[in-house]
Amino acid sequence: MRLWPTSAWLVTRSIDGLTPKDSLRIASGNCGSLRYQEPSARQPFASTNAFRAASFAPRESIDLKTLTTAVKALEDMIGQEVDVEESAIAEAFKKLARAEKDSVLPALATAQANRLPATETLREWSDQLDAVFAGGSDDCVRMLAGEGKTIRELRDRAGKIRSFLTDTNLETVRNARVSVDQLAPALRSAGQEEMIGTAAAELVEILASAELPERILEARQRAEAINSCYQSSYKSQHQHRFDIYAKAIDEVKGHAEFLQLEPAAQETVLQPLARRAVEPCDLPPFVLTARNTHATLGELQADIEAQPGLQSSAIARIQETGA
Repeated sequence: MRLWPTSAWLVTRSIDGLTPKDSLRIASGNCGSLRYQEPSARQPFASTNAFRAASFAPRESIDLKTLTTAVKALEDMIGQEVDVEESAIAEAFKKLARAEKDSVLPALATAQANRLPATETLREWSDQLDAVFAGGSDDCVRMLAGEGKTIRELRDRAGKIRSFLTDTNLETVRNARVSVDQLAPALRSAGQEEMIGTAAAELVEILASAELPERILEARQRAEAINSCYQSSYKSQHQHRFDIYAKAIDEVKGHAEFLQLEPAAQETVLQPLARRAVEPCDLPPFVLTARNTHATLGELQADIEAQPGLQSSAIARIQETGA
């Protein structure tokens, strides 16, 4: 049976005077199911429409065993004593939840930005905290009593993930992704897949594993192995390109017709060769191309294969210019 009061204030005063505060629960779309004595439970009494949209029900009392179990679960998490009383337990639990929420939100954003498998655990913990905020004091007590172990374990996992999100570990993850997404494919395209063996496949598996925080050293080792192979291959090809083009330039300069050309014409003839005869190789770790040449590993190989043709073209141009 519904009541349609003419004054929400009058009903509020009636409940204050006639109903034991711990025996009434109030629910509305905005505040959920709460004890009447909780501040947010007063919202349905702010207006007649809000009152009509709310529901009221007797509240089942919590026995001492449940309270004791909840206190133990909470004390195990916060490391300090809590009174065996419903409101004290709920207040301490919500205080813990607020502190955890402040920590988990930036951690969740970082995990998402770095595509970490631990993102799901952090999101699960964030949702659990939201449930604590939304619950009434008896909900908090029952949550601790029934799910205390699960909540503590989830909190511990989230805490380990937050500890894992250091600049050093995140750099390792980024380097690992560069290794599997860029360096390893470049080596495969160059026909040098045997250099990296199974390191790339193993690294892909580690990056997708929920155990990444525990296996970060493995990830670093695999990434460094792939980078070392790439550095060796790239620098070797870069040096080989310089050697053959430097030799080609000397041979072109040795032609008598070349010495008869104007300096500007000489520069034009040599330009395709000189552009590839670069000895310094500024290749930082976990970077695909040298900063001073921007040539890919495939382009280095293509230049090496093109050297005889470019040298022949330079000689032909000498003859055309001198004719």
